[in-house]
Amino acid sequence: MPSFSNAPIPDLLRDARDLYTNARDDAEVFAILSAEPYLFTTADFDAGLALVQAVTDAQSTEARESLESQQATQAYGAAVQAVERAYAGHRAQGRKVFPRGTPEYGALGLGGDAPDDREDLLRDAGRFYDALAASPDVVAAVRGYSDAVVADAQALVRVATQAGTAQTKEQGDLDRVGVARKDAIRTLRKHAALTASDCAHALADHPQLRERLGLLERS
Repeated sequence: MPSFSNAPIPDLLRDARDLYTNARDDAEVFAILSAEPYLFTTADFDAGLALVQAVTDAQSTEARESLESQQATQAYGAAVQAVERAYAGHRAQGRKVFPRGTPEYGALGLGGDAPDDREDLLRDAGRFYDALAASPDVVAAVRGYSDAVVADAQALVRVATQAGTAQTKEQGDLDRVGVARKDAIRTLRKHAALTASDCAHALADHPQLRERLGLLERS
């Protein structure tokens, strides 16, 4: 008899679908199962098939969400790299004009290395470009800086920040559907195992009918 409690998912879906479909649609089998004392109805087996479909749908949803999460992660990584390149170059340019000890050096946060953490990097880059946007005299003093350059860099930071938010959302969606998939599988396993046990008991004297449901004991 199929081991609904621990069968691999493809086997679980196949065996459960066969069990519910044949128990419902085989007239000879259904006549016994629907009689006293078991009183199975077509609705019982339809409910089981609905659980099979729920697992199938949950798997499809998880696969889709996994792809979307991967795409969001890649987009976030690319956006952060764009900010990192711009920020590193612009900090280096600023340090040439504003050495340690100058007010601009401190105001622009030119000391130390840029953070490795993505969120920290975006925060520091955002502060850097916001400070430049508020200081046109500083922008004018550095070759390679301009209002357009600063505005473009601010846009890079916004894009990366939004990509990070999207990536967090997609990961949350993936985690949620993963839980739903596991719940659907657990529910199907329990329902199929109980249904199979009851059907096997009802058909104890009819091995050929049990075979139609895939319920013969394995040798």
